[in-house]
Amino acid sequence: MSRRPAGSGSVRELPPLEVDGQPVRRFQLRWKEAGKDQSKVIRGGSEEEAERRLDNIVALLDEAGMSYSSPTVRAYGDRFLIRLRKVGFKSIGIKQSRWDAHITGAPFIDIPIGEVGPSDLKQFMEALEDKGLGVQMIRHCIFDLSAIFRDAVEREVIDSNPVGKVRKPSLPETRCKVVLSFDEIVALERDHGDDPLAWWALFMCGAGTRPGESLGLRLDEIEMHGSAPHMNIVRSNRKTTYTKTGRRRRVELTALALHALEVWLERFRPYLRVKRMKDVQKSPWVFPFPEGWLRERGPYGELMAALGRPDMHPHDLRGTCATHLLSGSYGHAWDIAHVAAHLGDSVETTRRSYAHVTATAQRDAADRTEWNPDGIGGGVSAANSSRIPVARPVRFERTTPSFVGLCSIQLSYGRFLPKQVRGSYRGVGASVKTPDHRVEERLEDKKKTGGYRPPAPPVM
Repeated sequence: MSRRPAGSGSVRELPPLEVDGQPVRRFQLRWKEAGKDQSKVIRGGSEEEAERRLDNIVALLDEAGMSYSSPTVRAYGDRFLIRLRKVGFKSIGIKQSRWDAHITGAPFIDIPIGEVGPSDLKQFMEALEDKGLGVQMIRHCIFDLSAIFRDAVEREVIDSNPVGKVRKPSLPETRCKVVLSFDEIVALERDHGDDPLAWWALFMCGAGTRPGESLGLRLDEIEMHGSAPHMNIVRSNRKTTYTKTGRRRRVELTALALHALEVWLERFRPYLRVKRMKDVQKSPWVFPFPEGWLRERGPYGELMAALGRPDMHPHDLRGTCATHLLSGSYGHAWDIAHVAAHLGDSVETTRRSYAHVTATAQRDAADRTEWNPDGIGGGVSAANSSRIPVARPVRFERTTPSFVGLCSIQLSYGRFLPKQVRGSYRGVGASVKTPDHRVEERLEDKKKTGGYRPPAPPVM
């Protein structure tokens, strides 16, 4: 007798029953018959015998044309997503969106989940490619299906996961993340202030939302007055009622985002003209223009080309906001935890995706870093190094015993200083020239108090 197919029934051991003072094992057999759940409790024997009895029952039903039929991919997938939502799965919103938009259109969606094979999945990937979907989106869809099939395997509904036998499309070379510089952000307002999309881009550079979230923002979800201007992100785009992470969040409006929003609502939105929209003023959306405006060949692409940045994707504006908040380009450098909360991402995702150090910020940090050989403030920084050039190593020397404020080094540094500020201390083996005479003053104090001991001669 062959083993029954996965999902056609199960065997569960019950607590033993006392008969004449001896424990008797009990097993519950469960199967489906004519679409209804059936069960039977048997006494005695082992678990292997219970499994064989259930296999016989399923075989008899199969001969009678009443064999078990596993649920369809659509039915099982819907229940799987409901379970994820109940346990608070982080990215349930984006998974539900891909399920509704792409996976439910698969040719195998309404056949039993146990009958889906690798060839069906290959045809599905080809259909997605013909629709114009990118490699990353196709991989996400396949991984979502893999999670559904893997859950079905764990619950013994099917025997194996067919996705493991399919070769997934490989990712192309990762595009380097690009951001707008601070000067380019200023140029958006200065040189392209008559373009409505320039103010949307400025809002994105200040707010850091995802492009779909900005288009799905309603007028009643922003608060521009009061001591804490903010907006509530409750959907990932206009067609959904959930965010990418499944959680709503409050986003504080920065000065740039608030300024762009005020100009947009006062100067551009009342006079916006959109095809197939008779009265824009009755639209509930803050930015009521169609999504097609943000495509590479649309008005947004023309704006970025005029700015000299045709490589800027709309989502790169989110990275622009994060990078400038971290680097302090907007007047105050944010902590990475605050930026992560502002974007609605985890700290690790923010660090990996958006924590890019700009060349200007790195140069400013280097200019503010000081070095003082005495360790008492007023040191030399790169910003004022034109007065006192940075020392360069010129030769090796023997170790100098430490005393007063000097530390022993093995590299001899010579400074090329103006004659009027040049001073030197000629200790044993020391050749560091310094304009600061406090070292000599300390030596004189030590001699007066009797606490000075001449350094021992170096060991040759």
